[in-house]
Amino acid sequence: MSTLITKKDLKILVYFMQCYFCQTFYWSELKNQADAFRLEESEAYCIQLKNALVMMRQNYTWEEIKHIVGKHAGVRIKGEENVKYLINTIIDSLS
Repeated sequence: MSTLITKKDLKILVYFMQCYFCQTFYWSELKNQADAFRLEESEAYCIQLKNALVMMRQNYTWEEIKHIVGKHAGVRIKGEENVKYLINTIIDSLS
């Protein structure tokens, strides 16, 4: 696994996962939670999260991303389709 992801990237990702889409949410709520993040957080945070996710998508495999999210945000994601859905839905909401 490459070391392109920074502590700053991890911090914003963990913040989103712990405060906006923690284990108690259903996958069907992800888009609403990503939209809430966009509306409630500063533009700088939104840009930071989007850039971190785009960078991850470009530089890591889906398996690596799943591992990063699980390790740092404490969220278990099953399957490649779910991690793709997670990353792409958040990016789309922040675009």
